[in-house]
Amino acid sequence: MFFKKIYIILILIFLIIFPKGGFKVGDIPITWGYLLLIFSIPICLLSKNRYINKNRYKVFILTLPFIIYSFIVVLLRMEKINLGYTLSFFLSLLILPFVFLILYDNIIDSNIFNKIFPKIFLWGIRIVVTFGLLLFFYRLYLGTNLEIPYLTVNFDDNMEEKHNNRSGISKLYSTYNNGNLYGICMIILTPLFLKHEKNNIYRALFFITLFLTLSRTIWIGIIIYFLFFILKNFTKGKNIFYIIFVALVLIVGFPYLLSFMNKDISFIMDSNLGGRRYQLNILKNASLFGQGSFKGIAEIVYLTIIDKFGIIGFLLFILYLSSPIIIYKLKKNTSNLYWGLILYMILCFSDGAILLIPVMSFYWFIASYMFKE
Repeated sequence: MFFKKIYIILILIFLIIFPKGGFKVGDIPITWGYLLLIFSIPICLLSKNRYINKNRYKVFILTLPFIIYSFIVVLLRMEKINLGYTLSFFLSLLILPFVFLILYDNIIDSNIFNKIFPKIFLWGIRIVVTFGLLLFFYRLYLGTNLEIPYLTVNFDDNMEEKHNNRSGISKLYSTYNNGNLYGICMIILTPLFLKHEKNNIYRALFFITLFLTLSRTIWIGIIIYFLFFILKNFTKGKNIFYIIFVALVLIVGFPYLLSFMNKDISFIMDSNLGGRRYQLNILKNASLFGQGSFKGIAEIVYLTIIDKFGIIGFLLFILYLSSPIIIYKLKKNTSNLYWGLILYMILCFSDGAILLIPVMSFYWFIASYMFKE
């Protein structure tokens, strides 16, 4: 029991607070959080208690068409593959749904997890937010990074190569090493964080860090989240003053952020899609089954899925991502936790970072946690 408790605490700490801590074997990043996840698989498989929540089981069944189809496609086109991206694809998209929906089913519903998780999760996000702000202003005024090798950064990574520069200003990235990655992960976790966080100061700091990612993708995610919030609460006549306050912050905040970056409104309405416009050419050659060997997934996730797995693969992928939302809504649940999953599916039209640690572990954790008994 003690070992199980410590193991859960360590996984939570290294996935939430130090997701990039670790080292590399060649070009393949090895992180402490994912090592703990992998080591837990045989332990869970040998567990005697194998009751599976029916809703999680239904979600997993809906993910199988894409899992099986994509696995076969990748195997059939293995003549020229990138080992790092391929391993990441297998782990992130094919294995993690099984881990969180099936193997971790009893753990997420256990009394030990229910006692440990809320506190570790809440303080984990608070630490990440606080460190992110500290690091942002430290770099802004001193021009250097604040790093703890093997913990806040991968020992073999060069932070200058993480694409965090925006008009001479470094994006806020905390312990996630990249502004977009930090923002994507936090947006997935936003509804769960707000459910547990009752301190308005930390709530405000949380959203400030998302704005300071200086990422259009993340800004879009924030705006859509607030639109969800406004639509749900305004129709019920709730939180009217809070809604007005949020609207004013958005109206005033964006022009200030743009001026801070020496940009204007054209930055948001970039016709070049932030250098991703070339990816739209994939649509010209779209086919039923896709083409070419697997060499990773570009920023616009759906376009790469169409390119490598075809129209059929794309449709199965939409079912794969939306499977927890479908089952959740069929149960007529009223919680907002699924908003994070919807927001991520929307962000995949711009930048989904789907193969990067720890995006899909967060996605499938939320997908499993929504059905917690």
